Amino acid sequence: EPDRRLAYFILEEHNERSLSFLPGFDFYVLVFTYYDESKNVTRVDVQYDQMSFFLHCMGLAQGHAWLVENVITPFALRWARAYHASG
Repeated sequence: EPDRRLAYFILEEHNERSLSFLPGFDFYVLVFTYYDESKNVTRVDVQYDQMSFFLHCMGLAQGHAWLVENVITPFALRWARAYHASG
């Protein structure tokens, strides 16, 4: 976003668990880099995908993925089709 002097990157990070029975997992890291008129970096802000990280740490990620895929997404698609059909 040149007007705001901001560049951002989305990185995917893979983590292996220390306990062998727990699966490794991926989550996203957002890196925001702010710069001045001379294109010098003035600030870097790193934000983690905290919900994904939390769900994986608690062992709930698979359940969340199933809920989104089988309940929330079909409902949202039906709602969007009905909304679109209503004009």
